[in-house]
Amino acid sequence: MWSTHTLEATPSLRRIGLLQRASPASYRAVIDGWRTDAGFRTWFNALLAGSDFAAFRWETPSVTELSVDQPFHFVLLDAPSRARAPEPSGLRGALTSVLVRGTTVTEARAASVAGRLPGLEIRFQGGPRESRGRR
Repeated sequence: MWSTHTLEATPSLRRIGLLQRASPASYRAVIDGWRTDAGFRTWFNALLAGSDFAAFRWETPSVTELSVDQPFHFVLLDAPSRARAPEPSGLRGALTSVLVRGTTVTEARAASVAGRLPGLEIRFQGGPRESRGRR
């Protein structure tokens, strides 16, 4: 159902579009897939993990209500200086929930957006420390 097509490739950059049933997938479809479809999330994570870069930065253009139906694409930028062995414990056990505008997200990866989203509240184990996402 989901597949990719390479829009641009250089030694240090890959610009990739997603296809849904052989047609360009919209930002709306991709965001909905991230929110509601475990199979899509698994597929997308495997797509990123399968990158030929040892380490990369992932970027996508900002999306608004006016652009949410545009074709989705993202860029992987080679970032060899970020390549390192993963920490075995990571954030396991540190993050119990993230509330984004009233919706609870339990994946620790959501913590990376804490500094960028106004109104983001993080609850850590061991006490009610809160972080508001304003810089």
